[in-house]
Amino acid sequence: MYYVMSDLHGEYEKYREMLHKIRLSEEDTLFVLGDVVDRGGKPMEILLDMMERPNVYPILGNHDFLALYLLRRLAVDITEENSANHLTPEDMNDLLDWLGDGGTPTLSGFQKLSPEQREDVLSYLEEFSLYEVLDVGERTYILLHAGLGNFRPGRKLS
Repeated sequence: MYYVMSDLHGEYEKYREMLHKIRLSEEDTLFVLGDVVDRGGKPMEILLDMMERPNVYPILGNHDFLALYLLRRLAVDITEENSANHLTPEDMNDLLDWLGDGGTPTLSGFQKLSPEQREDVLSYLEEFSLYEVLDVGERTYILLHAGLGNFRPGRKLS
């Protein structure tokens, strides 16, 4: 069976409740259509759980993208050589925007991880795909987070 979830936004208990409700088994496939992180209190718990499930396929959302970018920048040891270019003014603006749009729980959860777990989470986020194509019966579905822009019926997806 195929399942799809989206916009989990750190709501770990709701995520677990849904897994229980659908009785997700190893034979099933779950696609998570982006925005795993931010806003809710336990985004790292969701990511760590998803990382352990080979049948869960994450797709990148805008919150995941920004978290990955900023956490990758923040996870670097600041040295004398890189301190001048570590965080640009644009990075600082992005950081403030991210924290104002729910990034605080993600940053806080990330800080509590061991250095090895932090690298594992960042590597996992880097593996999120932009979209997946799924054939079910006679139908083909394109799974993605935010839409196809100016798509219209009759227009080729390529």
